[in-house]
Amino acid sequence: MKIIGMTTVRNEAWIVRDTLDLWSEVCPDGIYIYCDASTDATPALCRSHPNVKEVLESNHYWEDRAGMEPYKRQALFNSVARFLTPADWVVMFDADEHLELDSWHGECLDDLGVVAVDCRSWDMYMTAEDLLTDRRPVEYCPSEYVPGRGHHYRHRQWCSTAYRQFPFFLRFDPRWIWKFPNQHMPAWDPSRGLRLVHGSVKHWSKGHSELIYDRKAEYYRREWKGTEPGMTPSHQLGKGVRTEKPYLDDVGQPLQKWEDRQKV
Repeated sequence: MKIIGMTTVRNEAWIVRDTLDLWSEVCPDGIYIYCDASTDATPALCRSHPNVKEVLESNHYWEDRAGMEPYKRQALFNSVARFLTPADWVVMFDADEHLELDSWHGECLDDLGVVAVDCRSWDMYMTAEDLLTDRRPVEYCPSEYVPGRGHHYRHRQWCSTAYRQFPFFLRFDPRWIWKFPNQHMPAWDPSRGLRLVHGSVKHWSKGHSELIYDRKAEYYRREWKGTEPGMTPSHQLGKGVRTEKPYLDDVGQPLQKWEDRQKV
């Protein structure tokens, strides 16, 4: 049984090395990447990672972002499928999503009756308690907490109350298809076996740094007209750090401490 990772990236130098390090812990048979017209160090960082087996790269930026999602994921899957059998697992994640390893027990993948494992994903947020005093370029943020300089992003304490649930782990099926605008997960056959819920994921686009929060806000404003299709308004420019209690998320709901979230 193989367990491989599959992800698409674009201008993710701010986090991609951490992401690849983390997911490599649960993807021992390698990670495969589609790099979507990056203009920063993302392609080089991906190719230099010891667990990355293949990087497909396009230098053409397609402005139809919703249309690009199924195209790049299908192209990457078509390449990955060469190496897999129906006994194998494909782990699908985005560059700003980190599985909490303490929440994950991989023995569930050994059960041949299981064909999908959903993880629950919470948005992480920055608050006044994080002491964001470090204004250096985000690529040079320290990898640990530095007293007087602010917390590294992985020390964030606050997250959304609501979570999203996705099948991050899917047992390989050569029939998978991506064809709908903004489609992240493939159309798959739920009759093949059991679908479990297990594992917690931290989503970092709102909790990494003020720079990345505002970069995402501008991206969604420009490319998605301020929202992600099918989702609530996201990333309010200049509002990355929550300063007034009770801390609220981007849709006005109270934040919660990570340790107080619903247990998986």
